[in-house]
Amino acid sequence: MIEAALSRGIKVILLTPAWDRSYGTGDTAWLSLVQHTLQINTLQIRRLAQEYEVGLSDSLQCFSGYNELYSIERSRHEDPQRRVQPDSGKDQ
Repeated sequence: MIEAALSRGIKVILLTPAWDRSYGTGDTAWLSLVQHTLQINTLQIRRLAQEYEVGLSDSLQCFSGYNELYSIERSRHEDPQRRVQPDSGKDQ
């Protein structure tokens, strides 16, 4: 598919998968399987982008960076009496 697009002069941007906890059981085994699968797919997509010298939008890396930063900030400022929803800024 990449080769077909490139042969027609179409610019290609590959996207890594994004993490989504809205489905599945959420238990430890399930989370481990999803994380492993995401890592395998992400490595494959990164390799293809490099091999074909096409663009890459690494959604998983952005999400991981956001989670790491948010976890650090939240742990610094966490007040057990007050919880803030990360997207809205409103108290729960």
